[in-house]
Amino acid sequence: MKHTLVTGGTGFIGQHLVRRLLEAGQKPLVIIRPDSDTTVFQRFSEHIDFWTFDGSHLSLDNCFKKWNVELVFHLATCFVANHEPEDIENLVDSNITFGLKLAEAMTVNGVKKFVNVATNWQYYHSETYRPLNLYASTKQAFEDILTYYSDTKKLRVASVILFDTYGSNDQRAKLLPLLLSKKIGHAPIALSPGQQVMDLTHVQHVVDALLKAGERLDEPGESFQRYIAANGKARSLKETVESFCESHGLQPTLSWGAAEYREREVFDIKIYKKFENLLKQKD
Repeated sequence: MKHTLVTGGTGFIGQHLVRRLLEAGQKPLVIIRPDSDTTVFQRFSEHIDFWTFDGSHLSLDNCFKKWNVELVFHLATCFVANHEPEDIENLVDSNITFGLKLAEAMTVNGVKKFVNVATNWQYYHSETYRPLNLYASTKQAFEDILTYYSDTKKLRVASVILFDTYGSNDQRAKLLPLLLSKKIGHAPIALSPGQQVMDLTHVQHVVDALLKAGERLDEPGESFQRYIAANGKARSLKETVESFCESHGLQPTLSWGAAEYREREVFDIKIYKKFENLLKQKD
């Protein structure tokens, strides 16, 4: 049996992707670390193969030697909006080094199809590369590495640029899942003025885009392609949150303007026309 390998499978988007692969009759291979929490798969873990990554290249090499992998979805990441010095090692290890070892092990073992997850924060207020933060810089650095492997090792890469996401089973410490969890109680929530913009996309639509990107790797064309997966309609944070609360019957006390903006916020999204949107039908 040919396997589809997923990194970051226990994360928010990753677990939805793994379940979709299961629904399609596949048996996903999920790479985990020794301390990964796999309880999200406890009801159907017998239908998933797991490989524990110990940090070494040999570990990944052995993984590809054991399993017949055809396609890799690389979702594993370390997200830090505003980093501290102690975050640097984890950012580099998770967002650059791990992916580099993965790409090397793939090419050594003849695995050629790689779907990468990128972030719109690599394009801060610009149609060309401009990182919003160090996290976005590490994501771009890894894309540069993939460019090398694509050019010299014939790795076929589809890099999918994601925006803000939401959906069921979201345990991330972000505003919308916190509102849904109702753990915030009735105390006023101090928020910025809320004029920064976001493109909110349901996780199932993101999974649709990732699967479509994987299919594109079987088509002729450039060996490295970039896409976006988005609604294509940026709205302010304030509009988004108020609409979300209304649609979900939530009535939190939102104190807009009680908090300052972060050092760098997104007030304009300019990359919609730069890359093909996998969630839009072609004309």
